Amino acid sequence: MYFHWHKSILVCSNHIPSPEKEKTQELKMNHKIPKSVVIVVAHPDDETLWTGGTIFSHPLWNVYIVCICRGDDTERAPKFFNAIKALKSEGIMGSLDDGPDQNVHEGLVVKHKPYYAFWSYKIHSNERFDLLGNNSGEYHNGGIWPFICGFYVAALVATKRYALAREKLFALTCLIKIPNTRSVDFGFNEWVKAQNGKVMGQDWQTWSAALYLYAVKCVEEKNTPFFDALRM
Repeated sequence: MYFHWHKSILVCSNHIPSPEKEKTQELKMNHKIPKSVVIVVAHPDDETLWTGGTIFSHPLWNVYIVCICRGDDTERAPKFFNAIKALKSEGIMGSLDDGPDQNVHEGLVVKHKPYYAFWSYKIHSNERFDLLGNNSGEYHNGGIWPFICGFYVAALVATKRYALAREKLFALTCLIKIPNTRSVDFGFNEWVKAQNGKVMGQDWQTWSAALYLYAVKCVEEKNTPFFDALRM
């Protein structure tokens, strides 16, 4: 017989909850706790890309989003406010200059196909099809990001493709060990050039390290901590 307190009432049960089940129940309860949250992002659409899922999974949160750039952008600013409305949040925008070259890139003015660039650069290798001015295979233009690779490994585990997850984790391990400038065992670099595997960003990036460690945990336990609870 197992006794426990629930809302000041002593409850009797024949079932002893496992630590894993109690942890899952705790995660579910956390989603129901009202909180006031401030999210600060650099650019419009960052709020959706990086925090949209978290906001949607916490419907009781009172969320205020601060976007520090592009407040004077007549195209992107309205889209930001439409996005935060869809997220049931409030927010404000600033107009901090985030770089010297903020003109619309040539790749965005291709008639009828404004996002042609996302895949055509791989075929044409032409800067006309590069949205951000990066060379082919670099940064947002097809560069390899270790933290995204960590999510990929987790997705393989979630779909029970364990052998492929182990294979890709090994490849990711080889990748994150390469440093750019430091003499260290693990570089945890920011991003890697697609064509030759050369690390190009800054070493010791927290997001690269965090998602690598998460991927390792997923492969070890054959589950995806936190996300498993959300899917239940």
